[in-house]
Amino acid sequence: MGETKDSAETPRPSGHGGVLQSAANIAVIVAALCVVLIAVQRLRPTVSEPLPTYAAGDLMDPLEGVNFGGAAQTLVMALREDCRFCRDSVPFYQELLAQEGTRKVSSQFVVVSTDPAASMAAYLKAGGLDVQHVVEYAPGALKIPATPTLLLINATGHVERVWRGRLAPNLQKEVFGALGIDRAD
Repeated sequence: MGETKDSAETPRPSGHGGVLQSAANIAVIVAALCVVLIAVQRLRPTVSEPLPTYAAGDLMDPLEGVNFGGAAQTLVMALREDCRFCRDSVPFYQELLAQEGTRKVSSQFVVVSTDPAASMAAYLKAGGLDVQHVVEYAPGALKIPATPTLLLINATGHVERVWRGRLAPNLQKEVFGALGIDRAD
């Protein structure tokens, strides 16, 4: 009986064919590694420079029609109509503005927005928020990276305090205290 020999080995190309086959395999592996590297780089979070923002001690940029020396302090409120956290904060702002007669320090209230001034004024009126000035500014013209932002400015135009976002009750109490308002809790 003659044995047939089944070879388990795959035939290998000889000569130049073997070199070309090896080169093609290496090229496929290098291409796959490049694809993986690109995917990893795109999925990695990018680190961007922090946006400029006001801090205590900074000189506030001038606001059209606002005289910081006209009151001992000015609360600048950066708001937008389409800001959910601004809308959520309206009851706090209403309470803050309603305390006019109880303030121990002369204060003025200014709203700045990238929204058109007339539109923002109507939004504030509909929300029962009566402020002395509504100032429109171009995006990037002020160092206000997000809304809502509250800036307490002294009579010399310097930032004394900064609050950002929808404020928790303890931070709301801080704002009342900074404005010299005794808040009944």
